Amino acid sequence: MAHGHGENDGGEAHGGGDVQQRDGGQEEGKRAVARAIERRNRSRETPLSQKWFKLKQKSITPAQKRIINELWPAYGLEVRYGDMLDLDKVFGRAADGGNGAWRGGGRRRVLDIGFGTGDSIAGMAALDSDGDFLGVELHRASIAAALEKFRNQVESKHAQSHM
Repeated sequence: MAHGHGENDGGEAHGGGDVQQRDGGQEEGKRAVARAIERRNRSRETPLSQKWFKLKQKSITPAQKRIINELWPAYGLEVRYGDMLDLDKVFGRAADGGNGAWRGGGRRRVLDIGFGTGDSIAGMAALDSDGDFLGVELHRASIAAALEKFRNQVESKHAQSHM
């Protein structure tokens, strides 16, 4: 029930303890929030441990799993959450910041975030064979499709060079 001024608003009945109790309650609330945040941070190893992500990863066929197992060592790169990449080390050379084959020479690096089935990154790599391409994708079924595309592209290029 709401009350107006003069009704138990810090007068004699509370003995002035109301202010102290209210401050103590705020401090306890802040501590409770801090504990909840700390528990959440401890329980979450990475953003990839989210429930939606785990559920989505279950949709992979045995054939897709086989493709990943076969081709990941050649095309894949394992990176732990929070780690920094040394791209010169990854690619075995330094990029010169050039414009690549699209603009008349120079090697450059391209980052394709969310490459899906790999159409875009495979197409760019086909146009600029001297460039360095790094793709990021979370969905394993898409990764399998992209890996198969890369393998077919490399095999096709290799077959053409032997004709």
